Amino acid sequence: LLIAQWPVLASLKLDSDSISIIHGQTTNTAYSQLLVIVGVGPAIGEEVIFRGVIGKGLIARWGVVRGVLLTSVLFAMAHLSPAHALATLPIAVFLHVAYLATGSLWAPILVHFLNNALSVTMMKYELGQNVQISMILILSAVVYVTAIGFLLLRNERPLVGQLWAHLIYGTTHSSTAGLSGDVTPLVYAPSWLILVAGTGVLCFTWSFVAAAAAAPAF
Repeated sequence: LLIAQWPVLASLKLDSDSISIIHGQTTNTAYSQLLVIVGVGPAIGEEVIFRGVIGKGLIARWGVVRGVLLTSVLFAMAHLSPAHALATLPIAVFLHVAYLATGSLWAPILVHFLNNALSVTMMKYELGQNVQISMILILSAVVYVTAIGFLLLRNERPLVGQLWAHLIYGTTHSSTAGLSGDVTPLVYAPSWLILVAGTGVLCFTWSFVAAAAAAPAF
């Protein structure tokens, strides 16, 4: 899709054989099987490996910002094709932020699955080739992201655990500070996390709209 959006990438031979193989298999493979193979499997496996294992180690070693960026770059490189990696990098950052903001792997797993399911659906049913970018569509995407950011600001979700408190703030900010006993503190997501999350959604929305408008018929 990136090659369709920016033809100059075609001269660099950045296309992915794996994506071409998936394109070729969509016609003769049941939609439910595609969702499991391309949607469920990678969503669970990749999130456990990159966000759940590699990401934790890199953040503990290098801090949140560099840890998230390094994990996201490694995640993108695992997709082999440079064009695919470029498209994956912003989503990888957003997935990691979603993990940190919720404290649960299920959040990035769900988003990852929905992203892959959307791609499979577009390939399977040849969607996107006739989509045209309009100002209304762009404005609606901006309003959509702004609304999500506003709701997140009004409804902060707690991060649970001393480790994440230390990694994000450098110290423990606890609503249970001063209490005796083994109490797990509630740590609220800082505003910069919400800003990054909103930016990730905006980039993803723009990328999807641009790619859908330029996607050729399969």
